[in-house]
Amino acid sequence: DLLALAPPQAGPAPDAATSARLLARMGGFCVLFKPAGLHSAALAGNDGDSLEARLPALCGPVLMPGEAPTLLQRLDQGTSGLVCAALTPEAARAFRAAEAAGHCEKRYLALLTGALPGPLTARGRLDTNGRRTARPLTDDGDRLRWTEFFPLHVWRPEAAARLRPVLRGSADDSGGGDQPGALTLAGCRIRRGARHQIRAHAAALGHPLLGDVRYAGTGAAEERPERFHLHHGFLAWPGGRCSAPPPWPWLADCLPAAATAGVREWLDLQTATRRP
Repeated sequence: DLLALAPPQAGPAPDAATSARLLARMGGFCVLFKPAGLHSAALAGNDGDSLEARLPALCGPVLMPGEAPTLLQRLDQGTSGLVCAALTPEAARAFRAAEAAGHCEKRYLALLTGALPGPLTARGRLDTNGRRTARPLTDDGDRLRWTEFFPLHVWRPEAAARLRPVLRGSADDSGGGDQPGALTLAGCRIRRGARHQIRAHAAALGHPLLGDVRYAGTGAAEERPERFHLHHGFLAWPGGRCSAPPPWPWLADCLPAAATAGVREWLDLQTATRRP
């Protein structure tokens, strides 16, 4: 009951209309790859394109009679990576129960502004009620909703200045690209997610995602597109585990070998998609 398909390949970022894909079926679940630029689900009152709208076509070849995929996760439009779908109500309940018990692990890569000095944990509860922008509060939230940050590589200001023009043709051409300072490629880990959790927590720690105008305070989010580097590259739950490399063509040329190995280890890319 494991069907492993080809992972997203390195190279120029493909068009969002063609790069969504099924990565694997594991028991009662399908794991899909969502590109940046594609909504996870249709917006309220909008029947436009989304990963959710494509589920029947993407999962159709592996579905059994009576199965229907439903999304268990949502990524921001600007975030790429893994999204899990349940094929039955029983599978959906099992996944939610595992999340509530802290048995799910979700790892991301994020390009942050500034030099992250070492591992940091953002613990603040997020106020998302009726808000388009999540607001971190001063009191600690549920431990399962904390966000852990680990620096995988830091580009000091001089090296970051050489990197920024490369990024300007990628995700970071929406502002912040001309600001001086260091940059950090960070591994981020959460157990349960809330809307904009990593973005809001990173900003609360003083290291917002580069180009994230909503949380970096570099401009009105309603007036400028959201373009940043955030990738959900590893997902583990009691029913399986799956990895996907970031679709960032610049990364291979801008990381030293040790940091590249660290990224592969962080996302568990040495191991094929599998059940535990």
